[in-house]
Amino acid sequence: MTMPRDTSEETERPPSWLRRVFAMFGVVLALTVIGLVADLMGIVSFVTGKNGPELAAPAPPSAEATRSPALGSTIGTPPTTSPKPEATPEQAATPTAGTVYATDLDLLNQASDIDVGSAEMRGEHYGHSVVYRCSVFCNSPRGVVEFNLGGRYKTFEATVGILDDAQDADQVGYFEVFVDGSPVKKVSATLGKPKSIKIDLPPDAVRLKLLAYRTDTVDNPLQAGANVAGGRSNGLPELAWGDPRLTT
Repeated sequence: MTMPRDTSEETERPPSWLRRVFAMFGVVLALTVIGLVADLMGIVSFVTGKNGPELAAPAPPSAEATRSPALGSTIGTPPTTSPKPEATPEQAATPTAGTVYATDLDLLNQASDIDVGSAEMRGEHYGHSVVYRCSVFCNSPRGVVEFNLGGRYKTFEATVGILDDAQDADQVGYFEVFVDGSPVKKVSATLGKPKSIKIDLPPDAVRLKLLAYRTDTVDNPLQAGANVAGGRSNGLPELAWGDPRLTT
């Protein structure tokens, strides 16, 4: 026996074509809403991205704020005193005369036992010195050296004495200065007691001669050889002109 069909669902359910129309309408509506939302978000982003920072940025200072204060006026903290500029070489006190070591000039009439180099006297180092030192026998019993001044220098200075490493600690050294053949200064020195020399030169001085010696130096080769054999001193000088210099 066949049961009667319940047709209530079929009569209440809308036709399939209508359901398709509704579905398509829903899809179109959803896409339309999504598009509107996207457009709205783009507009909001554009507005906030373009104008937001500008609106949030602080206002530029007014003309009154940027205007420099009038002379003598103060703003905020009191004015500070600007440091004085350092003196330039033209402003600073500079020596009016140059200095040159005599050893930098051409040496004239130099004795064979004369050397140019460093010397130590009373613990002081003199790197531009004239040293008179002999070994066994002096080829020149007096150490002479001359310099050409050419009328360019006003003063002569030097420190004279016995070398700190002298083997004969009892020797006495003598130092003489000649300008154009005329003696102008003579001093003596002993070990550990160097002397300073300063001489004013004539404006037209041409030749400077320095002479160093010991009075007990043996100048005879035969006698010197006999003294060496007998263990006696030949009075060998160990003297120095420490940093002789000239000023213009």
